[in-house]
Amino acid sequence: MKTTKLVMASMVIAGTLFSTSLAVFAEDENPGVIEKSIKSQGDVTFKIDDGKTPPVDPTDPNKPVDPIEPGESTDGPLSIDHVSNLHFGEQLISAKPKTYYANLEKVKLGEDEKEVPNYVQVTDKRGSNEGWYLSVKQEKQFATGEDVELDGAVLSLSNTQVKTTTDNKATPPTPNTTFSLTPDGTAVPVMSAQKDEGMGLWVGSFGNETTGENSVSLYVPGESAKQTATYSTTLTWTISNTEI
Repeated sequence: MKTTKLVMASMVIAGTLFSTSLAVFAEDENPGVIEKSIKSQGDVTFKIDDGKTPPVDPTDPNKPVDPIEPGESTDGPLSIDHVSNLHFGEQLISAKPKTYYANLEKVKLGEDEKEVPNYVQVTDKRGSNEGWYLSVKQEKQFATGEDVELDGAVLSLSNTQVKTTTDNKATPPTPNTTFSLTPDGTAVPVMSAQKDEGMGLWVGSFGNETTGENSVSLYVPGESAKQTATYSTTLTWTISNTEI
């Protein structure tokens, strides 16, 4: 009985000494600890980018180019940066139905000149991610300066494909791969970006390095009267945040 009491007393004393040692050790590790906190702030301010976006090479959008024939463009956060004029060159009058193909567009890449597929370039810098719609319409039939029309002529664009710069990770817009225009001014979709699509710069080229020469065509019926004159038309390209 006395032995049991002695063992228990020894255990109590040992436990007390161990606990005391831990407390002393803890105090030695963090003597006189003082802890205080304050807060600082980080911020960023965004503003609308109203500047123009320069044209790029449709075969490699990472490279800016200078079109030989710049044409019109728009500015602002949702813009049409460039669109090719379509030239079908000089053709011999024929009584047979003919399909003519537009010349490739000429641009300057640094000091060098090159030919690229005809294309349209758009940029969305709004930051709203709400999407956009690009359309085109033919205002009138191909006609001479005296308004003599090229009856039955049909302008078609095909092999539409979209590209962007390598640092743009946004979801691409959807191209209308093949379409024909009518001279009554009916708008036709070219590219469309749904919500959370189409942010940044995008080029819609009609064909690529291989197919560009045969991707913009003008069909002329053989029976259409043809004068020795230049026939032309006007295309209106429209970008909007609402669907046509």
